[in-house]
Amino acid sequence: MKPLIVYSSSTGFTKRYVDWICEVVDCDVVTIRDLRYDDFDNREHVVLASWLRAGKLNEYRLFIKYYPKQTQTQLLVVGVGSDYLSEASLERVKTAHQRDFPAATFYYLPGGLNFEKMKMFDKFLMKIFSKVMQSLAKKGKVDQTLADLMKHSYDLSNKKYLEEIIERLKKSS
Repeated sequence: MKPLIVYSSSTGFTKRYVDWICEVVDCDVVTIRDLRYDDFDNREHVVLASWLRAGKLNEYRLFIKYYPKQTQTQLLVVGVGSDYLSEASLERVKTAHQRDFPAATFYYLPGGLNFEKMKMFDKFLMKIFSKVMQSLAKKGKVDQTLADLMKHSYDLSNKKYLEEIIERLKKSS
């Protein structure tokens, strides 16, 4: 049976990655809000892809509500964030969700920021976070390039980051 991709996207970066996967692998796709119990029937691979807010997958608790407790399904958890691709970014996603998904394989994909598409509250939080990042960058505690990027919209997404995920999904489709 086809792999299932369950996703949440706010400003489009996660959706773009999902679309890129579907260009290469025949998958069933559903948003987290449209998820049903029977979506998981007979799946070898399930991908949970979501944007990150404060280091956690958005709406992941909705996914947990429907995901079977006893399953042989291989779960790939993909966090899409505003940071560069790094081991530290991946470790933050793992640390935040390993208890919820102990058997999952975790991935971090760089997305970006799109202030034009953000909801007002998220835009407000990101503007504050940007100022905090600037202050930390001046003290040498974070990368100045990233702190400067966060002042405006930017896009770090790239198909090349999907290679490992696509290879795993091709094996089951």
